[in-house]
Amino acid sequence: MTENPRDLAGPGYWNEVWDGKALPPPMRPEEDRLGAWVDRQFHDLFSEAFAGLRGPAVRLCEVGCGCSVWLPYFARSFGFTVEGIDYSPPGVAQSQAILRREGVDGAVHLADLFAPAAALLRAELDLKHVLPRKPLVLCPFSKHCFRRTFLE
Repeated sequence: MTENPRDLAGPGYWNEVWDGKALPPPMRPEEDRLGAWVDRQFHDLFSEAFAGLRGPAVRLCEVGCGCSVWLPYFARSFGFTVEGIDYSPPGVAQSQAILRREGVDGAVHLADLFAPAAALLRAELDLKHVLPRKPLVLCPFSKHCFRRTFLE
């Protein structure tokens, strides 16, 4: 158990989870297969949440992106510029491998959200002057986070 009260698992747990894990299949809601029903439900939810938001000027950062199929999904489905942050080296490596497999450009940063590297913070501040809107932050399965923070 970690001493950080905001993190109930800790990097050691996630390193063990992601180390040596096979890459998951891509998120493809358009496929005609039984497992795609769940993908279609998420796609419908995100299509509603991101109505009117399209293109590379919209930046999406997934927090806790270890082994994520979401980054390429958002890049392909909505045209977003995607980035991720995770504090597990194996999770970051897997997310980078998934982006390469899907042919999607995106950055995955090895960092702790609660103690990010100074260089990552400086890069974020510099980008805010260039981009017309705030970056979107994806906390998995948090529909209300999108609506309240960025879309209303």
